[in-house]
Amino acid sequence: TAPPLRSAEERRAEFLAMYTPQPPGIAVGKPVTSSGEVEDDHKPDLAVDGNAWDRDGSSWWVGPPGPVWLTVDLEKTISIGAVHVYPYWDGGRYYQYIVEASADGTSWTKIADMRNNTTPSTAKGNYHPFTPLNARYVRITFYFNSANTSFHLVELKVFPAGE
Repeated sequence: TAPPLRSAEERRAEFLAMYTPQPPGIAVGKPVTSSGEVEDDHKPDLAVDGNAWDRDGSSWWVGPPGPVWLTVDLEKTISIGAVHVYPYWDGGRYYQYIVEASADGTSWTKIADMRNNTTPSTAKGNYHPFTPLNARYVRITFYFNSANTSFHLVELKVFPAGE
């Protein structure tokens, strides 16, 4: 028989015991837009809800077959120096994506390139530091999921330069 389901708090405690907690970043609760349809209740704003630990709950965004993008509006231009991407993890699947930043929503600078990634996603996510730049918008574009045609983002954290 299967073990009993763990509560969200039990899953969170397990995650925190395994990994050093990280600040939530500056994207939490900011406006989000995405291309394509939304699958079930997995709305785009769940990708910036500050919940990077609960991939078993509904706290993640599901995008349609790609390429598909999700853009966070930081609501003001700020110097940023890192992003932390938490794709859905299950021990085997991997995702290929890029992350870009823009001050005006028109001209984009690539800040992370995982288009050749074949390493399975984990609960640690992928931390991408880069040379600081001024940005108001951060966009992630998914190109490939090794498990199926949808894209799953548990959390996208954005950090100011120097953090």
